Amino acid sequence: MSDHITVTGNEAQFNENVTFLKNVFIGEGLDIHGVFNSHGSANLNDVHIEQNLQVEGPTSLESLYVTGVATFTNLSLIHI
Repeated sequence: MSDHITVTGNEAQFNENVTFLKNVFIGEGLDIHGVFNSHGSANLNDVHIEQNLQVEGPTSLESLYVTGVATFTNLSLIHI
C-alpha cells in the first residue's frame, strides 16, 4: 500500500460513475443495492451464472434446482 493514505470520517456519495484503477479493500460489509451484501459471509440472492460455477470446500445447500446438464463429483446426499 501507499505511504500516502487519506482517511475521512464522513460518508461519501457519488452521482456519477466511479472507476477504481487499483484494488479496493473493504474493512466492513459490502452492500450492492440489496442484490449482494457481505458482512462476514456473502449472501447472494437470485444469482444468474453465465458460464461455469465452481465451489470448493464443504458446502451445504438447503435447496438446489438444476436445469439442463449437470455434473456433480464427490457428492453426498443426506436425507433427514
